[in-house]
Amino acid sequence: MVHVYASMRGGKAFILFVLGTSIVMAIGAQAVSTLDDAARLVRLNRFTEAMVAIKSSLATGKEKPSRVLSDVAFQPLQVDSSQRAEVRKILAQNVIENELTMVFPNEPGIKLRVEGKVVSQQDGAPKAGVIVYLYQTDAKGIYALIRGEDVGSRNPRLFCFVKTDSAGKFSVNTIVPASYPETTEPRHIHWEIHQIGRQGAFLFDDDPVLTPALRVKEAKYLQKVSEVKGVKVIAPVIKI
Repeated sequence: MVHVYASMRGGKAFILFVLGTSIVMAIGAQAVSTLDDAARLVRLNRFTEAMVAIKSSLATGKEKPSRVLSDVAFQPLQVDSSQRAEVRKILAQNVIENELTMVFPNEPGIKLRVEGKVVSQQDGAPKAGVIVYLYQTDAKGIYALIRGEDVGSRNPRLFCFVKTDSAGKFSVNTIVPASYPETTEPRHIHWEIHQIGRQGAFLFDDDPVLTPALRVKEAKYLQKVSEVKGVKVIAPVIKI
């Protein structure tokens, strides 16, 4: 439960929020909280209050939103589909990072780094400040399970929002996705740029399910895979 105390001092409204054992001060209705506060609330299974704390802390612009996707303290929020959807909504409204990690340290799978770039389709000039939404399956080819069924791309467990830097670049640490179970669908990572309604996918040129015919058909999506210090690397270029 969040206890709220208000008082007037010098003509200003001072609001004191007490979140369990932590205290959050707000002045003039501008709440200030931290992701540490949110993590403590998650540990107490107080998820609704944790969401409030996450939203408040990210609104300051001083916290890294991707911590919610990579700090195991927040992992319980990814289990429940409604909580995961709320986390996605909050993160979509607070995109400030051009380099981040979108998986928890205990996520099974082969490590992968996506070193992407967004450029103009007309002249190849870098596009700064573009928000890219990425999502993918896990190492078993699953987006997210609800009552034993994969919910597909509607509410994926592995996702992130990243913003391109002044050179149009972004970098995301994740894992290599798997093909959908019992299919020969090439493994891939989806990307979307909601600002202009564009979407596509990154495929991997070392994927064993790719037949010669598929390689021709999917040529524009194929990414060369390299390896640096045990981490797979792809460097896709998105033209918009």
